[in-house]
Amino acid sequence: MPIVFACAGSHAPGITAWTEKAPREQVDRFVGGYNTVQRELAASRPDSILLLTSEHWANFFLDHIGAFCIGRGEAFEGPIEPWLRVGKAIVPGNPKLAEAILHHCYESGFELSYAEELKLDHGSMVPLKFITPQMNTGVVPLVFNTLATPRPTARRCLALGQVLGSFLERSDERIAVVATGGLRTIPVKLITVSSIGNSTQNFFRDWKKAISID
Repeated sequence: MPIVFACAGSHAPGITAWTEKAPREQVDRFVGGYNTVQRELAASRPDSILLLTSEHWANFFLDHIGAFCIGRGEAFEGPIEPWLRVGKAIVPGNPKLAEAILHHCYESGFELSYAEELKLDHGSMVPLKFITPQMNTGVVPLVFNTLATPRPTARRCLALGQVLGSFLERSDERIAVVATGGLRTIPVKLITVSSIGNSTQNFFRDWKKAISID
């Protein structure tokens, strides 16, 4: 069964925690976009979601952290942040699918870490709140190390995506792939506040040019 749905979306905690700080028009436009994603996801009727997300010291720290970790638990609890304004939930997992992905990755040269228990933070719970608010679709989280050096390279991430794709295209399940993160992350200590707007505009200009969007 081919991948039935794929999307990428921001998981910034302020989306839910500080909504009132943004202009109303911006909030409505943003939430409207996520509502569209929710409808399209529901229409695709996925059996499970493969959630590509990132680690924020919710589960790992410098004493032990790997490049990629897949969650193969029966369920996952989140969010860990009490201030996030996302209700506590038990998100169902899909350990059978996670196990199959894990073995396929090992056979393809990717020795993923794995965990029976993972806590979900804003990196997972913010997008899930919008795209599957009932939290009733099985989720397999695949956590990327984005904080501690060395981080997985873009080349390695691309190769992992190709390995995952080769498995998912042959799966008996209807799989939705959801990637979350900062669509534009700026090292705050390296720039001035006044440069953020221009930097972001330049990023999206170059990105649209690279993928030929007018």
